[in-house]
Amino acid sequence: MSRKQMKCVLIDDEPMDLMALSELMSSYDEIEIVGKFHDPIEAKDFVNKSKVDIIVLDVEMPELNGLDFIKSVVNVEHVVLISSHKTYAAESYDYNVTDYIVKPINKKRLDQAVEKIKLVSDSIKTSFDRDFAFVKDGTKIIRIDFKEILFIEALADYVQINTIHGRYTVLATMKSMQSNLPEDDFFRIHRSYIVRKDKIRVIEDNMILMETKNIPISRSSKQEFFNTFNFL
Repeated sequence: MSRKQMKCVLIDDEPMDLMALSELMSSYDEIEIVGKFHDPIEAKDFVNKSKVDIIVLDVEMPELNGLDFIKSVVNVEHVVLISSHKTYAAESYDYNVTDYIVKPINKKRLDQAVEKIKLVSDSIKTSFDRDFAFVKDGTKIIRIDFKEILFIEALADYVQINTIHGRYTVLATMKSMQSNLPEDDFFRIHRSYIVRKDKIRVIEDNMILMETKNIPISRSSKQEFFNTFNFL
């Protein structure tokens, strides 16, 4: 069975760099380029109104840099950042990007990024009607029931799924995890954490107290999070 094409948007304020990136990305049969933008503001509006699976964008752009761009868009599973410098590489993983590439971009390096995107996409196979997912943990494929998940934590290129039975490390992004989980049951409480709401026992100050870990509530998520609860 052929893989469904993933919809991709390219963003770079340098016309020649955008053209070169477009030529390289066009060589992948599994990727459909649905937008190319020099202006990140225009790109943001397009992405938030469209179904986009992948964004490949420059970090250093006027008006809206790549990291701020990531914070301004929703429901995009894969983000690949590109830059002329390694300066933002460490910080970028706080945003759960799929990959970070230093310019000039070549086909071999882009092949690695695309392969990583495919691995992340394949690492979670979800059956919403059955309330479980199959995930790849190393060489094992494991069934995880959603009701058994306590919380999910970002670990650089991976996420760790913490359940009542154990921990499983999966090659995935937090965005891909979030999009594969029932939104009524789970909430992304922090850039690095997703919690299952019915497993919460105590909330104190800006922390969720779990049996094995205290999880911070981000300032930007706090009000929306509390709005999901019915208080007596």
